[in-house]
Amino acid sequence: VGLIIVIVKQQNLLMEVSKMAVARITEIIGSSEKSWDDAVQNALDRANQTLRGLTGIEVTKMNASIGEDGQVAEYRTHLRITFILEG
Repeated sequence: VGLIIVIVKQQNLLMEVSKMAVARITEIIGSSEKSWDDAVQNALDRANQTLRGLTGIEVTKMNASIGEDGQVAEYRTHLRITFILEG
């Protein structure tokens, strides 16, 4: 299984970074078979591959799937990632 990233929703946001800049918040979902911390890091690593100017993350939801053995099979974290738009 491993890493799953899904872009759920995007919205514009004004924020102050030395001068007024326009930022965007993108919601993604990261996953891991190890832990929620690892799921967050997997999502952040993937976002860093495709987005520039990342300034922050917020974990908005954590959930997990349960395997046939009754144990956690996959940890999932929902993140809001903020990044500054260029130009």
